[in-house]
Amino acid sequence: MLETVRSRRRFGAAVVLLLPICVAGGYYLRVQRDQELIETASHLVNNNNSSSSAAPSPARTPLTSAQHLALLRESAAVQERLEMLDRKEIQLEKDIAELQIKLDRARDKRRQAAEGRPGAAAQTVVTEGKAV
Repeated sequence: MLETVRSRRRFGAAVVLLLPICVAGGYYLRVQRDQELIETASHLVNNNNSSSSAAPSPARTPLTSAQHLALLRESAAVQERLEMLDRKEIQLEKDIAELQIKLDRARDKRRQAAEGRPGAAAQTVVTEGKAV
């Protein structure tokens, strides 16, 4: 498929044009889904608050199947976000530990260079008999 220059150019153009469109479409759908979940949740909370703030009813009406499905979807979305945040938190902790190790190494190199000991920072590279 990519044997000729023309076919490679077409493939490149398709990737350059279609990839951003797909990413934008996915972002739009995600935002729309989030908005729908927020609206559904706020609607359910408002209905719950208005029914509890009015005269107390002895028997609560059960959720409709649509409301139950909306709550399940919202719960799944919240669980997914929590798992994503947990993964990001773990990755950030690893990054912090790695950066702390690098910072300690840099401080040690700087300290060795300041003390005049031949450390990694104070070494000179010799090429063709000249110090660089």
